[in-house]
Amino acid sequence: MRRPLLALLVLAAGCASRGASPAARCADAPGVRCIVAGPHYAANPALRWLLGDDWRDVWTTPAPIPILDLAETAGGLSPVRVVGNFQSQGLALAGGDGRSYTFRSTDKDASRHLGAPLRWVPFLARAYRDQTAAAHPAAPVVAAPIARAAGVLQPEPRLVVLPDDPRLGEFRARFAGRLGTFEEYPTPSADGGAGSFGAREIVSTEELLERLERNPAESVDAAAYLRARLVDLVLGDVDRHPGNWRWARLAGDGPWLPVAEDRDLAFARFGGLLIGAARPVYPILASYDSEFEIARLVHQARATDPRLLAPLPREAWREAAAAVQAALPARVVAEAVARMPAPWFEQGGPELEALLRARIERLGDAADAFYLRLAAEPEIHATAAREEVSLQIADSDAVDVTVRAEGIDEPVFERRFLSPETEVVRLCGFVPPDRVTVEVAAAVGSRPSFQVLERCEPARPIAPPGAESADAGEDDD
Repeated sequence: MRRPLLALLVLAAGCASRGASPAARCADAPGVRCIVAGPHYAANPALRWLLGDDWRDVWTTPAPIPILDLAETAGGLSPVRVVGNFQSQGLALAGGDGRSYTFRSTDKDASRHLGAPLRWVPFLARAYRDQTAAAHPAAPVVAAPIARAAGVLQPEPRLVVLPDDPRLGEFRARFAGRLGTFEEYPTPSADGGAGSFGAREIVSTEELLERLERNPAESVDAAAYLRARLVDLVLGDVDRHPGNWRWARLAGDGPWLPVAEDRDLAFARFGGLLIGAARPVYPILASYDSEFEIARLVHQARATDPRLLAPLPREAWREAAAAVQAALPARVVAEAVARMPAPWFEQGGPELEALLRARIERLGDAADAFYLRLAAEPEIHATAAREEVSLQIADSDAVDVTVRAEGIDEPVFERRFLSPETEVVRLCGFVPPDRVTVEVAAAVGSRPSFQVLERCEPARPIAPPGAESADAGEDDD
């Protein structure tokens, strides 16, 4: 499957000529630069048919973008180091206000996914890079206010152009004139200063999972994570792998709250004949429209969703969907979409706004489909403490699962699973001296058709052409 697909990509990129970029419709002004985000994504009808219309008309439309004032912003910005050396070009910056900031380039180069010798095949490398056109260049600045309005912890990025300024120092040649997003890099409180979002601690997903496994007293705010994931459905954000989250603790021993990062693939439109043929190989190649492609939207989060959302029953999902809908009225959506530059808004802004409103209206059905997908095989994970797992079968259609940990008064997990929603309850890592007991009520003629597994390994996400790699954070893209 992959070899014929690569051959077709080479043929398409080699034989189809590029279309012309539109004529400039803006001009430079003090503090503003007229810039085309991706002139190389212009394409003629043949290439669009093969590789998709995507968001090419936005990428190739000139727009006025503010120039970042390094001297005045955040009390003065100083470059620290290059970050995101995989697809993105990024620059970590220290603010004079004591906070950390990140500049991330808008344009990506997906051809870096190719290993040698494929990366040296000119047409193939060009075809892979072309898939960046499926992403909307203004996606981060539109997605962030929507997520924040729904209660998700997320930085507020803005589109900027880095100046040709001596303050960039050794990074000047590499970054001067680049278009990208500028935002605060969330950090916890330190040296008496307040943390981002009031956070006392902020950790990566990897460290979060390690803490959960070490200490049964550690917990995630599952309801907050669910709201964040439902917002992902609204945004069509297919790239929610573990590296695109961090976790904040606001109180000394309180639960961990999700911090969403990297919205590059919100509203992504992977289109065209050849990309359609690649979908069975790369499941997250979605196309943003009024339909929810649940399997594609949850693919990259399959290492976290089954585990972190397992405590929540169906009613909690319905309540969360209603809460997200109430938090995102038409006004919030309109204001978010209007944050993109006006010339880009003219190239599909009203359409994007209408799609967002349609998806919000239909979120209840999408949340229910998402719930049923996860309810089929929930995961309950052991910790380093000695634990007792009790499965009580009160009738033929339900199993009550309770997990108690040594030294903790209240259950660390408690939920009823229903048949036929649930096919397998995955008990992960419970080994002696842990105990697993099953109690069947005398009135129950037979056990429900649940399976119980003592070991399970969450699947690892994969990155498709045009998507960021796993574990993308401040230092890796």
